[in-house]
Amino acid sequence: MAVPQARADQVITFATPSGNVGSSSHLYSATGGDSVLAQAYTCSYTSSGTNVNIASCGTWSSSNIDLYGNSGGLGVTGLTDTSNALQFTQSLSSGTYTDKFYFVQLDFSQALPSATIQLGSLSSGATWYIYESSTAGTLGTNTYIASGSGSNLTATISNITPSEYFTLVVDCYPSTTDTGLLNEITIPGGATPEPGTCLLMGVALVGLGVGGKKLRRRS
Repeated sequence: MAVPQARADQVITFATPSGNVGSSSHLYSATGGDSVLAQAYTCSYTSSGTNVNIASCGTWSSSNIDLYGNSGGLGVTGLTDTSNALQFTQSLSSGTYTDKFYFVQLDFSQALPSATIQLGSLSSGATWYIYESSTAGTLGTNTYIASGSGSNLTATISNITPSEYFTLVVDCYPSTTDTGLLNEITIPGGATPEPGTCLLMGVALVGLGVGGKKLRRRS
């Protein structure tokens, strides 16, 4: 019997297409066929200037905001705010703070044992968060499933289902502007049966079916 072949790790990168993608969503694929759909969003709300949290945002919007690829990775760009990164901004006007997030939601659309997300170009003092949701365009629970800062730029998500969505957010409070980029996602490889193995399994199943029919006829 043939020994199952090991499938190589699948690496999805986000530098291509470069520049403004021209859309708020894009399907990024690895050479081995695995893919992830990235969707850019923005949201904003007024605050007291403290306790900044994306969970305080109201409606998410993907209008007038595009994905943006560069040599560092993937970010988002608003048509009126030419940022090329996952970003948080805070502005003050007439005593009122406006907190605004630019972020990306990922949809793998398949069951996966795990996937490792790699960030880059994180501003000093910034913190990144990953949230999980069962509904596209929503944060899900207000509790993040992974976070990091400084040199901690990777997170591994396990037991991914086709109905899960993962939101990547950068938060910089108490700074007023900070950014980060999504560099790549690695999906680990696994053992896959060779074509000869699949054929043998098919022949065996057919044989079992024929044998079953003969036994039923004799009885």
